[in-house]
Amino acid sequence: MMDSLLLAFLLLPFYASADACPIYTCNQNLPQDVCLSRREESGHIFIDLNICKESKVCDIYNILEDAKCKATYSYPLKYPGEYCHHNGECFSFRCDNYSKRCIGNPGGKECESDANCSNGLYCSDKNLCTQTKQDGQMCSEFEKCAAHLVCSKGTCTPMLSLENGERTDLPFACKSYFVLDGVCKEGPKLRREENDPESGPIPCNRGNCTYLLGESELVEPCQCGMTETEEQYCRPGIGDVDLADVNNV
Repeated sequence: MMDSLLLAFLLLPFYASADACPIYTCNQNLPQDVCLSRREESGHIFIDLNICKESKVCDIYNILEDAKCKATYSYPLKYPGEYCHHNGECFSFRCDNYSKRCIGNPGGKECESDANCSNGLYCSDKNLCTQTKQDGQMCSEFEKCAAHLVCSKGTCTPMLSLENGERTDLPFACKSYFVLDGVCKEGPKLRREENDPESGPIPCNRGNCTYLLGESELVEPCQCGMTETEEQYCRPGIGDVDLADVNNV
């Protein structure tokens, strides 16, 4: 039970976790075409950032490795509907000059994967771009349902629509964004001390972050804030007010 609880809870990352948080700085003196550089000084890790020139992108794959300005991203490629600057950024190798979005094949055209098809379509078993399935239709994969739906227990279901107590195999289907033992439930809440703010992240000054789920407690490492300091934080829990009303935004 605890393993499934932890898995469901960790599905919503907030900050990168680390024993020692890097310090992020803007540095216009980086070598030409370098947009991210990692360095260590006096026991501290610094991540230096710089803006690429027009028509180039910062090809970041791993935040802890140097990155250079390139004409296209090397990984990952983008799906139809995502913003792009160049054809090489898209799975389809087609970036629309007007909308600046990746475009794919229209309905009825051949495909090898969902990424080859335009937004709102998927690649069927017959290798043809096909309209995604609608609310209540049977499904076998998340990607076969329309964009606002998820494949919950074999049926396309509106995202964040199920009340606590309803059965599902996906936290994305629950209004609470949390599922335990196949049932939507209220998620864990961050334990806050008397002087802590009532919402949002709190500075992590106790070594770990504690979350409450009924009478159970979950302990997580502190999270890096990715700022100009090495300060660490405790992120809000899925059951906190910051995230509990996400369906009403």
